[in-house]
This record gives sequence, C-alpha cells and structure tokens, in this order.
Amino acid sequence: MTLEEHEFYRITFHNVDPWLSPQKRTLATMRDLLESKSLSPTQRYELGSFLWCETMVGVFNRLEIIKGMTGRSIYLRQGEDKATIKNEWIIYNYQFYVPVFQSVFEVALLLINEVLDLGNPYEECKFHVINKNRKVEASGVKSVLENLQRMTKEHRRGKNLLLHQGKGVAPLIRTGSPTSFNVSDLAKKAGVDDATVIQYLKEFLVTRDQKEVLKKMTDECNHLELQVERLFTDMVPQYTRIRSFYLQSSIPR
Repeated sequence: MTLEEHEFYRITFHNVDPWLSPQKRTLATMRDLLESKSLSPTQRYELGSFLWCETMVGVFNRLEIIKGMTGRSIYLRQGEDKATIKNEWIIYNYQFYVPVFQSVFEVALLLINEVLDLGNPYEECKFHVINKNRKVEASGVKSVLENLQRMTKEHRRGKNLLLHQGKGVAPLIRTGSPTSFNVSDLAKKAGVDDATVIQYLKEFLVTRDQKEVLKKMTDECNHLELQVERLFTDMVPQYTRIRSFYLQSSIPR
C-alpha cells in the first residue's frame, strides 16, 4: 500500500475536495491560503491537515525518484573515466537523498502539530516541543515520533553539513582499490596490459558501490515508510474527532 492509498490521505483529501479547487492544491498555494483570513475554522483545520499529509506523500515520491536516478545507468562519452563519473553520480544523488530523507521527520512534526491541533507556529515545531505535549502522549503517536527521530538521526548531521555549511556528504559504503588485487597476474591471464585490468576493476568496484548505496536507500525508505503508515493510522481517529468538534462548533444555535 502506498501512502496515497492510506485511509488518512483519502479522508483528508475527501474533505477538502468539495471546496478547494484543483488549481489551489499546490503546496505553495495551500500555505498561502492558510495564512489568509478567508477560511472558516473547519476549513482551516481540513486544509492544514491535508497540506502536511500531501507534503509527506510528496517527500516519499521524491525519494523514489532519487533512488531511481541513483540506480540508473548513465551516458558516458568516449574517453571519460567511467569509474570516476559513476562515483560522482552516486555522490551527487546521495547529496539530494540525505536532506530529503531527513525531512520526513520534520514533516511528521508539522503533521502532528496540525492534526492534533496543538497550535504551535511552524517554526516552533521542534521535537522537544511536540514530543512533550500531553496531547501527543494521549494520542498514542509518541512512540512513532520517537522511532522516526531515531531512524533519521544518521542523516541529520549530513543535512546540516550540506544546507548550513555547504559541505558535501558521501555515502557510507565499503571501499576498495584495484591495487589490492594481483593486477599483473590478472593482466597476464587476460592477455591485456595492467592499466586495462585496473580500469575494469575500478568500474567493477564502483558498480558494486552503486548497488550497495541503492540497497541502503531502499531498506531505509521501506522501514521509514512503515513508521509513517503507522503515524497515518494513528492520525485517523484524532483527525475525525477534532474535525467533528469544529463542525459542531460551526452549527448555528
């Protein structure tokens, strides 16, 4: 099941669909609309919940694209060092992957803040603020939130290095060098020169690294998505209850 097929996504979409035109369903437009004074309390709650649900779905869609790009074959021009270009390609995609992956945790904080109607300004939706809230503990999402923090912890430093210090990050993969092989013996058996064997070995090692990085990404994303599915499931009764409160409050007495 994808996140778009989850009950939480379906009900949040269903509730904004009658009054929110398709042209206004971009993330930027929805954020602007939330800041306006044109919405009723019920609409504001419905839109805020859908916005962060949609944002979470978008994050995982982007992770799928990054994984696809990481594992693809790339076009190489004649004379280029294939191993070097492939290695740069892996690192290039990994540097997109790290901040996007870690942002799942940040979006989860904003989603919980919105659905549980905690009322924190977006810039104050930090882990220690959300996690210690009594509504969060009572809702049963505290353990999921702590799992998400733990699972994204590895990439938090990498994201800070990239976005705040402009420093690159490389995937944690096994390293290998063609010089660790008996190059001369391999070259003799293959009937080629040492340089040719070294080049083929470099390409073999970087292809192995590419597969390992892709496997790491896939495993991490699969485990993370399971936690987000749990979060979505926990959000359903909370969303239904709080939305009902808003609907009842809007009924003329």
